[in-house]
Amino acid sequence: MYKEKINFAAPVLAVLFLAGNLSLAQHSPAEEARPAGKGYTYNLQEMIKKANENIKKVDKELEEQALKERNMEKEAAAREHFEKGDALYKQGKLPEAQREWRKAVDITKSTGMQEYIKTSEKEAKERELLSQKEEEGRLARVKEEKARIEKENKEKALKAKLEAEKQEKARLEGEAKARKEKEAAEKESRKQLEAQKKEQERKAKEDQARIDKERKDNERKQKEDQARIEKENKEKALKAKLEAEKQEKARQEAVRRANQATEKQAKPEAEKQATPVKSGNFSF
Repeated sequence: MYKEKINFAAPVLAVLFLAGNLSLAQHSPAEEARPAGKGYTYNLQEMIKKANENIKKVDKELEEQALKERNMEKEAAAREHFEKGDALYKQGKLPEAQREWRKAVDITKSTGMQEYIKTSEKEAKERELLSQKEEEGRLARVKEEKARIEKENKEKALKAKLEAEKQEKARLEGEAKARKEKEAAEKESRKQLEAQKKEQERKAKEDQARIDKERKDNERKQKEDQARIEKENKEKALKAKLEAEKQEKARQEAVRRANQATEKQAKPEAEKQATPVKSGNFSF
């Protein structure tokens, strides 16, 4: 019945195919404008030939498909009988299991089924090879992915190592720089302290020199004042001495004069007393 359907469908498809092409030809302005001739007839004949070839090709594909479906149904039936036989064998029903297994074997004895089995085995082998190739490809991809990941991990590790070394180098350089800056700051601080100390010493020397100068000036002034006072005292003493001598001299002069005056006054009296009195011939 299925084959009858295929045989019935083939002419219908051919008629539909021709009708469609003819319809397109009728509605095409270019075809309407083309005059009837040998070339046009030839093209139509080629089209009909191609349609017949397509019909045969479709018939063959439909027949192969139907055959494959029938074989798949037989395969399903054979598998069903085989599985039933296994189940019965496990239950200890050996005759029933044997019958089911025989049915499975009988189904696969037909020529079409044998070809189907060969084709199925071939396809299974091809699928197995394809699956094997796919598995190998998958394993290769996994291997490549693993190698890529390992490479990336190594690169990351190397990068992390380089980054760590870079950071460590930067840290050491920073510490060295900080140490140098600290040493420079300490040196500058010591320099400033030394400068401050020298400045203080200089100021102390200047202050001491000023104090010494002031002391010396005071001593000199005191000496000068003492010398002046001594000089003044000497001058005063000399003046007093001279004044005393003058006064003494004046006193002596006054005394001398007084004495002279006294002597002068006393001399006439003495002379008067020393002159003899010329009366009575008395002489002294």
